[in-house]
Amino acid sequence: MMAKKTSKIATQKKKILLNPEYELIQRIQTNFPRELISAETIQAWNECPGAFLKESLATFFSQPPVFQKQEKFLTFLFSLDLSETDGSATIADAIDVFEHIDPCFEKLKADLEISNYCATPKMKVDVFESCADGTFIDIFGSFKGNIFVTEAQIITFVKDHRDQFGISENEHATFFACKANEEYFVICVRPESVGNFGIYRLPFKHTYKWHAGFKRHFIVPHQFLI
Repeated sequence: MMAKKTSKIATQKKKILLNPEYELIQRIQTNFPRELISAETIQAWNECPGAFLKESLATFFSQPPVFQKQEKFLTFLFSLDLSETDGSATIADAIDVFEHIDPCFEKLKADLEISNYCATPKMKVDVFESCADGTFIDIFGSFKGNIFVTEAQIITFVKDHRDQFGISENEHATFFACKANEEYFVICVRPESVGNFGIYRLPFKHTYKWHAGFKRHFIVPHQFLI
């Protein structure tokens, strides 16, 4: 008799696990955007009346979601640690790191507002590899989180992780997204000769489609991958 009762309870639990409502709750818990919601906002929702919370959720879930399937341009490879910076280093002055420096960095240094020189904490960055042809807007636009790093962080990355770059001029480029004075651009680092690198600045709106076959790398602040 006890065995039958246990079997019945197990069956009920199995039905609950297959319940679409339970599946939705589990997906919400898994994908809850903790990194995008402030602690104050979360606390405010916790303090609101249950009836208001229920009504708000009912409104949000009353219609099926409408979304476009986004083409996948990148494959995640791994994460790396990036040391803290004081924000003072500029690419124009990094002659000990780069064999060739695009002259436009000198002008950028002259034009930079003091607000662009900001210290950054130790953090993780993610390394992605191209898997589909796309423009910079296509590729960097496929991320949901922050994509930008500073000049000082790029210099630090190249110093700390030289082994992540090719060792000959036949190796392909690595890209970083940057912004300064409300302008967006892409910084390209590539081997110029054995153990030496060149660094270049490219327009974020560059219309060229980067060929995935070259397996270029794209470096961004750590993303909360789903």
